Amino acid sequence: EETYPVVSEIYVFNKKQRFAWSSFYPATMAVQQAREKEMIRMMEEYQRQDQTFYYQQSGNLLELCFTLYDENMDILGYCAAALEKESISNIFEPLKKYESYYWVLQDGGGREVGGSGLPGIKVSQLAERRGILTEGKKRDLYQTNTGSFGLIVYMVIPEEKLYITIKPMFMLAWSVFLFTFLVLILAILYVSFKM
Repeated sequence: EETYPVVSEIYVFNKKQRFAWSSFYPATMAVQQAREKEMIRMMEEYQRQDQTFYYQQSGNLLELCFTLYDENMDILGYCAAALEKESISNIFEPLKKYESYYWVLQDGGGREVGGSGLPGIKVSQLAERRGILTEGKKRDLYQTNTGSFGLIVYMVIPEEKLYITIKPMFMLAWSVFLFTFLVLILAILYVSFKM
């Protein structure tokens, strides 16, 4: 199975806007110069904002900016990174076993910056529902996690599909229990008839 990096490019800026960069993929000089201009423009936009993290979407990339601090919390510089949306989606690959599932990434400002979307569900409704969404006879379970870089993840799976993944393990454990119980009963009966 092929894997690709989540971070495909990284730019580290000092306070004077000089930078060093690294990229996972090779690029022509023209493409690299265009990317450098875009990252400088994004960094300038971030510095005008009063936010801890700044995100923008560009094609298959989710671009992120944040400030770098030293141990005394003095500003050292800034960092800009290009994250591959497809690689982020691959992190949620295990959810495919639920057949119908949804996930969304939001930045701290509530903007959706990635995911499969939550059809018919407003993220603002999730806080009111305490982990369960009900529509008619259909019930979905959801989880919200606030992670690194100010990202919030919302994941929704159908409740009836949750137990499908644990059913084989449950059946195996139940079979082992029944077998052990029967062996124990037979052993007790055998010992009691011997005496």
